[in-house]
Amino acid sequence: DRADRFGLADLYQLRGRVGRSATKGFAYLLLPPEGILDSDSRQRLQALKRHSGLGAGYAIALRDLEIRGSGNLLGAAQSGHIAAIGFGLYCQLLRRTVARLKGETVPSLVDVEVTLDFLDASPGSTASNAASLPYGYIDDEAQRMNIYRRLAEAATHKEVNALAAELADRYGPLPSAAERALRVAHLRILAAEKRLAKVETRQGIFSCFSKINHAPIRGYHRLPLPEGYGTEQLLAWVEGKLKSL
Repeated sequence: DRADRFGLADLYQLRGRVGRSATKGFAYLLLPPEGILDSDSRQRLQALKRHSGLGAGYAIALRDLEIRGSGNLLGAAQSGHIAAIGFGLYCQLLRRTVARLKGETVPSLVDVEVTLDFLDASPGSTASNAASLPYGYIDDEAQRMNIYRRLAEAATHKEVNALAAELADRYGPLPSAAERALRVAHLRILAAEKRLAKVETRQGIFSCFSKINHAPIRGYHRLPLPEGYGTEQLLAWVEGKLKSL
């Protein structure tokens, strides 16, 4: 009764418990005779109607993720291990552990914090200074999250370039926001090669911090950003400073 008030996983589990072995059963999902279903409820019920055969659980789980959203996986509000070490480092540590268990070459660890306040890194941002994967470019949430994970795991410039080529092949030419996200990944790897722990721009000031003792790098701390530069010019300026270290 009132199937519109249940979550998709609840409905799927309840339906799966009707009927056993040779005994045929029926699951009736009842809705109120009056009133209007909200959009999420309607999508949940449509997903159950569409996915009813063997192996439907995985498809329903993905649809549930799309309906509810992926939460704050890329945001500031985190919990558990991701809260302690950050999304990017968590993905890299997980990748290294899997490689070690498989007996494969363990990739390098790129543990650098890159914070550029002249960019808007919010997922799906449509701002002119966005540095993320637009929803309109990769509309499937599961695929988009997979690309974010692979971008966070990238430990070499070659891996970032290969990911860029794959994106262009699968989804078409990269929008400016996606290109900036890839450039930030290149900056993170470049900073790791320079043995930095942190690179940041804040309120028009650029600073670098050493990985050895997290101390500011002399000559690369509290440098004013060039005035009148656009987003692409500022990215190029930061890259130039890192290369000159």
